[in-house]
Amino acid sequence: MKGTKCNKIFRGQTFNKTLGVTVLAFLMLVSIAGASPFAYIANEESNSISVIDTTTNKVTATISVGSNPIGVAINPSGTKVYVANSHSNDVSIIDTATNNVKATVPVGRSPQGVAISPDGKKVYVANRASNTVSVIDATINTVVSTVNVGKSPAGVAVSPDGKKAYVTNEGDNTVSIIDTATKAVISTVSVGKGPKEIAVTPDGTKVYVANSDSGIISVIDTATNTVTATVKVEGAPSGVAFNPEGTKAYVTDNGKYFSNVSVIDVSTNKVTATIPVGPNPVGVAVTPDGKKVYVTINLCNTVSVIDTATNTVTATMLVGNGPHASGQFIGSIPVQPVYPLANFSSNITSDYVFLSVPVQFTDLSENATGWTWDFGDGSGSTKQNPTHTYSAAGIYTVSLTVGNSNGTDSKLATVNVVPKGSPAPSYAFITNINSNTVSVINTGNNTFTTTVPAGINPLGVAVSPDGTRIYVTNANYGRRGTVSVIDTAMNRVTATVDVGDKYYPCGIAVTPDGKKLYVASRDINAVSVIDTATNTVTATVPAGKWPMGVAVTPDGTKIYVTNRYSSTVSVIDTATNTVIATVKAEPGSCGITVNQAGTKLYVTNCESNTISVIDTSSNTVTATVPVEEWPMGVAVSPDGTKVYVANQRSNNVSVIDTATKTVIAALKVGNNPYGIAVTPDGTKVYVANCGDDDNLGKTVSIIDTATNKVTAKVNTGFSPVAFGQFISPLPAQPVLPAANFSSNLTFGYAPLSVQFTDFSKNVDGWNWNFGDGSGSTQQNQAHTYSRAGNYKVTLTVNNTNGTDLKFATVTVLAQPVFSAASTSGKTPFSVSFTDQSTGFPASWNWTFGDGTYSTEKNPVHIYRKSGKYSVTLTLNETGNKSAVTKSSYIIVSNGNEAPVAAFSASPASGKSPLTVSFTDQSTGAPTSRKWTFGDGTHSTGENPVHTYSKAGLYSVTLTVSNTDGSNTLTKSRYIVVSNVLNGPVTSFSASLTSGKAPFTVDFTDQGKGSPDSWKWSFGDGDTSTEKNPAHTYNKSGLYSVTLTASNEKGSNSLKKTGYIAVPNILAAPVSKFSASPTSGKPPLTVHFTDQSTGSPTAWKWFFGDGSNSTDKNPVHTYNESGLYAVRLTVSNANGSNTLSKTGYIAVSNFLDTPVTSFSASQTSGKAPLTVSFTDKSTGSPAAWKWTFGDGSDSTEKNPVHKYNKSGNYTVSLTTTNAGGSSKVQKSNYIVVSDSGTVTSNPDSIVPVSYTHLTLPTKRIV
Repeated sequence: MKGTKCNKIFRGQTFNKTLGVTVLAFLMLVSIAGASPFAYIANEESNSISVIDTTTNKVTATISVGSNPIGVAINPSGTKVYVANSHSNDVSIIDTATNNVKATVPVGRSPQGVAISPDGKKVYVANRASNTVSVIDATINTVVSTVNVGKSPAGVAVSPDGKKAYVTNEGDNTVSIIDTATKAVISTVSVGKGPKEIAVTPDGTKVYVANSDSGIISVIDTATNTVTATVKVEGAPSGVAFNPEGTKAYVTDNGKYFSNVSVIDVSTNKVTATIPVGPNPVGVAVTPDGKKVYVTINLCNTVSVIDTATNTVTATMLVGNGPHASGQFIGSIPVQPVYPLANFSSNITSDYVFLSVPVQFTDLSENATGWTWDFGDGSGSTKQNPTHTYSAAGIYTVSLTVGNSNGTDSKLATVNVVPKGSPAPSYAFITNINSNTVSVINTGNNTFTTTVPAGINPLGVAVSPDGTRIYVTNANYGRRGTVSVIDTAMNRVTATVDVGDKYYPCGIAVTPDGKKLYVASRDINAVSVIDTATNTVTATVPAGKWPMGVAVTPDGTKIYVTNRYSSTVSVIDTATNTVIATVKAEPGSCGITVNQAGTKLYVTNCESNTISVIDTSSNTVTATVPVEEWPMGVAVSPDGTKVYVANQRSNNVSVIDTATKTVIAALKVGNNPYGIAVTPDGTKVYVANCGDDDNLGKTVSIIDTATNKVTAKVNTGFSPVAFGQFISPLPAQPVLPAANFSSNLTFGYAPLSVQFTDFSKNVDGWNWNFGDGSGSTQQNQAHTYSRAGNYKVTLTVNNTNGTDLKFATVTVLAQPVFSAASTSGKTPFSVSFTDQSTGFPASWNWTFGDGTYSTEKNPVHIYRKSGKYSVTLTLNETGNKSAVTKSSYIIVSNGNEAPVAAFSASPASGKSPLTVSFTDQSTGAPTSRKWTFGDGTHSTGENPVHTYSKAGLYSVTLTVSNTDGSNTLTKSRYIVVSNVLNGPVTSFSASLTSGKAPFTVDFTDQGKGSPDSWKWSFGDGDTSTEKNPAHTYNKSGLYSVTLTASNEKGSNSLKKTGYIAVPNILAAPVSKFSASPTSGKPPLTVHFTDQSTGSPTAWKWFFGDGSNSTDKNPVHTYNESGLYAVRLTVSNANGSNTLSKTGYIAVSNFLDTPVTSFSASQTSGKAPLTVSFTDKSTGSPAAWKWTFGDGSDSTEKNPVHKYNKSGNYTVSLTTTNAGGSSKVQKSNYIVVSDSGTVTSNPDSIVPVSYTHLTLPTKRIV
């Protein structure tokens, strides 16, 4: 095993021992069938928990917790881990299913040990600095009791029956025994010195206490609460744990020279074995099967694993810094259910499958034991890998639902079934000049399909726009030239057009409307125009010398003809069949093509080995691109980004980037490539390899445009030429419907009204299924869901070619609403609760605030103790819990309390005379009242009405009394009476400003000036005229809120832009902060700035000096010197997160002395030698003094010095700051020679002097 060095000083000795990789800070082990035990290790110095799989002895997770975690415990069900954080004074609660902190509970000061009752309902935490034990109610994560114990409590353990808790008090060498029912100390037992950890035997008869300062284990008899034996161990004992049978105890011992784990026989209380481990072992725990013991080695950040059969260390693992395990805590983490994951594929390799062709579906699911297929046409299968044949064309949604014992999962896919034979691929029509044929190639699969006889010497090719006709020029050199018309459905010549005697037709193009053909008749220097309806020549247009290639613009308005021996391009107007321009190109203009935008022409110039780029708007050459030898055919990609050129004598194809007008690749093809074309989808290039007289060509090379590689060759007739665009367009595809829709809401409280909007394409009809048994055939439909549930909404659309479907889910929540028949009274107080929730919930979960609950719809509950109780109603109809809590809703008294005065007034301001209604809101059943109104008058009524006749500010006092006492409340300057009423000044607040939808916000008017009407606008289209409304936001968004308040003197509005944030998913915030300054002399005032993300709603700062704050951006003053750690915990409705910065704020009257260091660019050479010196000192020096050994010096930080004479020079540097100075001298550091090479070998580096001012250590935080 790969080791790691552990070199640390412990108890005056230096340990230099190679240990394995892994450290344990606290241990939690798991014992359940089918699951591995896990150890949860508290890393005190890393503020983290390391999770170890004890089967593999590997760290599987690291969890951030509070500051300086020490104790750890797991609840009996294995669902939660409790971690005591000694410096942040709280307990982190970890969810074992996710290994995330789900809650943080404040406890006493410096918590250390932690233990859980056998029923998992109570958690006991020993608070070392508070001399208390905090008792946490695990159901509500709140401290419900605090028990005073001895001095400096450290360890805590609970008896197996849960009736007693045992706490070690390290400060007074005792163990406090707590009755868990009464939460009182019932006995105190004196033990050895410095008791730390404590454990109870599994049968509950003995308690073992590790006394670190006396080197013994105290054994307490739980029946008599007395020490009945002591066991001497070798070092200072710390941790203690029992095996599951209770026959052995394992104790960690810290010796002066060696550290061990002592094994004690519980029956005889004698040490039976000593197992050497690493230095400073702390925590210890035993696996549930008793086969392994895990020991935290605090000094080396490791965990050692002991085999209990052989009592030897078998593994060592690295964890975080300072692992510290308080006690042994063993539990079982529940096995997480393995859910199925649906996935599948099919043998369909394109966008469609032909009708009646079997489709093979292949299951790719995980963890599945059953399969249910729905092929979308009303049929299905339960086979794992079924085959299905569709009997009708259409788009079908295929669903696979897989299941196992833990649940189900589904996946959808779409199958496009088209009539057989359509959509057909495009075809390449290759003219073979020496075979007098046309070879037809299927470009979809690159296969030869047929040969069509043509005329003599077929050369040029053009395809009609609809792909039904192929036009081939037959050169028939020295004789009559013709054009063959081929029907692509029959693949035979259906007509021959006579062009003329000795015309030698070459290139050919067809107009976009398919009505005209333009043929370059080489030997008459003209272009023949053919009417495709009559297959006759209707015009002859003069061109340049030897016209070769022909191209037509996409709009059909212009024809471009290359003239080889004129080296020009003729531009013909198709409306008048006249040449309207001539563009000069390079020598040997032959091939030509136009991009689909119609903006650029590309012309091959065979005699100059170039490509001319012509702008069609100006008919000018804008670029000339060199290619290779004798370029002939040319083609442009459908997107216009690439041009492909067949270089006949170089036997290759040049690829041109049209943006840069440069050749980016040259691809080797067959012999003498001539014609070239790109498939309609731009994925392939076909090249006709013509060959020569000695070696006639008979192949077509096929290039993959993605890789620029030749991927196939297809055999043709002899001498394939194919001059022109010889590939047919894709035939028209069936227009199929495509379902799509949206909704304004997908989540909200019942009754939920949802507007569904259709975005489908190619649709004739609509059929909605809203998932609740109702539907619609309207295109756009609004629907209201009255009952809570998860609804699958389906839109099925159709046209004459098929159908398509789309699914969506709408989640409707039951909104919890309730009331109580009465909310205050005396014990025993019976309250009838009434459910008023929306959405027809079928189950209820009430918590009444006194630790009890109910699942009835309308429960009746009796409160038997006085207090203020918060009531919560939780509904869970859809798997999404919704809850409402009314805080301090029920107020119960025992009938013996003095009343507490409270009152309100309406209105509280206005012009005189002002009549005010006062309302007594006191609690505690007052029997008499005395009001004083501030203007010399008073009243004894319960709810008096008083009129103020003069302007002024009036203080109002209410004194309430009963037989148990009285109470007085005064509201100073409460009533404002003026002679003239002013207009209101608007102000308001919100209970919450961010949360996930549906998000309910309580708004509160805080304006002045006695408004008597209110108009709220919530930013989502809703409004209210209530004074303090509650509003629910059902959609995510950023909402601006406006309040307009009015009275008879006018109105005033306030708008808060982007005030309410409702994200799609509200995540827990991530803590982040900065401070300025971070160092200085006391008193030091520091401004802290929250930089957290994730919309926190609450902040808790700890400044490291015992002070804290809940402000977002607090200002804090440090009055004493020290190094302070700062911690910020941020929270929102979805969770909390903590960031600690250790030693972040440095406060001191002094500075540390710098530590001098420097280097030189070179240390030897011939004179004159120039050397650059670099200061590398630490400690922030403010001044430098260099001496170079030749009588020169410098005060620069990084000087450059020239040595003019040979010699060995000693260099020194003294650095200084307000804390002192230090000097380093390097003897014979620079060696300068007259000639030759001298090797530098400095004798030594000597710290000459060191002056240090000590930082006061009054407070180290």
